[in-house]
Amino acid sequence: VDSVDEWYGGFILFYKLVMGFAVVKVISGVFLHETFRVAATDDELMIVQKRRAVRKHAREMEKLFRMADESHDGYISRQEFKKVLSVPKINTWLAAMDLEVQDYDLLFDFLDDGDGKISAQELLRGVERLKGTARSIDLVAAMRKLVNLQQQLADIVTITTCMAQDLQLQGDTTSIAGNIPSEAVSAQPTALA
Repeated sequence: VDSVDEWYGGFILFYKLVMGFAVVKVISGVFLHETFRVAATDDELMIVQKRRAVRKHAREMEKLFRMADESHDGYISRQEFKKVLSVPKINTWLAAMDLEVQDYDLLFDFLDDGDGKISAQELLRGVERLKGTARSIDLVAAMRKLVNLQQQLADIVTITTCMAQDLQLQGDTTSIAGNIPSEAVSAQPTALA
């Protein structure tokens, strides 16, 4: 022990400080990671975070609505909508909220309920529906509506075909009406009945 130079003391002190600091940081990092993991699965915390996000989104859409409603009539017209979305800062802001705006008219039509103007409530609900990526439930709903439309279209085609056949039969019977009594022609069953 007497043959150890005192410069080794500084090295050992440096080694202990660095290693102690590193171990403490690793332990605190593991502790924080576990804390955040548990907090992320806490139902109450998730509910509070979701409510905050909804309130923040509502405030942001209210701010956008006030900027866009230049006429102060409580509605955004198509022209007002195009004008506010043509501002690059607004476009970037909407893109940061996961709402990419490429076609102003199409977005206006998605947000509008059909009266040609967007209310604050329509803007809030519409942007909430449109922002972000498509969710599974949205895709399932769209697929279900598509299947219903296909079924309705098939029904229309069937009815149209039957009507065309009935008209064709009526046309054939009128050409030979002299041979068939009129009571028999009017008594023919139709496909729609």
